Amino acid sequence: GLQRTADGWKVSTAAGSVRAEKVIIASNAYTEGEWTDIKDHIFTGYYYQVASQPLSGAEQAQILRGGQGSWDTRTVLSNIRRDAHGRLLLGSLGNAGNYPLWFIRQWADRVQQHYFPQLGRVDWQSTWTGRIGFTPDHLLRLFE
Repeated sequence: GLQRTADGWKVSTAAGSVRAEKVIIASNAYTEGEWTDIKDHIFTGYYYQVASQPLSGAEQAQILRGGQGSWDTRTVLSNIRRDAHGRLLLGSLGNAGNYPLWFIRQWADRVQQHYFPQLGRVDWQSTWTGRIGFTPDHLLRLFE
């Protein structure tokens, strides 16, 4: 548990406890319990990802060579990145569970062909959806 003390905080678990002057709760929009006031300042939205089969060949070696990811921060947020196995991952706002798989793959084909036409046809292996946290003005929030 987390308990306020006269000189700070006490954090306790079954394995022991520690005392600290300050505690950081870095839960984003997933805060539960007594800290739910944070939810008044953060909201969640669905975000989906599409992953290709691992890519190979000279064409793929030129894509995001430094291991960086790319975010398009227009009104509808989207991203492009690679994983440790060489897959191309594309993502955007929305709940992929609300659309047929052919629709999501067609979207991924359009994005991939726009940015990386040299790859030719890519085989999309899997998709998934989750929720991510936002603030109304897209700026970090700190609370005391």
